[in-house]
Amino acid sequence: KFETTSTGIKLESTAGSYTPSILLKNTNAGAYAGDIIWESYYNSTSYQTAKIRGSGGSDENDGRLELYSRNTLGLWLDKDQNVKIPNGGLEITFSGPTTTIDSFADLKAASALTIFSSNDTDGSQAGIMFAGADHDEDGCNAGIVARHDNVTENSESTTLDFYTTVSETLYNPLHIDDGIRIGPTGPVSSELFTV
Repeated sequence: KFETTSTGIKLESTAGSYTPSILLKNTNAGAYAGDIIWESYYNSTSYQTAKIRGSGGSDENDGRLELYSRNTLGLWLDKDQNVKIPNGGLEITFSGPTTTIDSFADLKAASALTIFSSNDTDGSQAGIMFAGADHDEDGCNAGIVARHDNVTENSESTTLDFYTTVSETLYNPLHIDDGIRIGPTGPVSSELFTV
């Protein structure tokens, strides 16, 4: 049911779960994208404040959802469930607790960002990679990786490994478990020693 109100429009639907209440369809065979645009007016001037674009087709934009602010692309989600911020950084603001971290629940409550691996097997890993110079798979990379072992209840353990790159060779100079192990300046396979 579609109604106009004193402040805008109202759309009411009795559609069941997973049935679209709104379907936006472009039947132009040459069009690969459709937009939803928000505009505002100030002193008789129109401003495009935000835009959502959905893309289809057979190229790399197929299945991509893009969010724009003031006509600048701020974030997009692709069909492989990758989220990218093309022209800026990510800032997370939240009101963190001031309590001492004595439990896993305390640790979670104090974490502004949680990277969760849904792979429930020994040796599953989750990490953060830092890439530069437009190289995200070779050279100019560093990272921090958590490895989860003994993933049965009350037996779990998680270690941290730090990775760096020198002359396009990947190194693992630091490993943390229940202590700190610092390795020599050598490749990932070099033996580590305990300090």
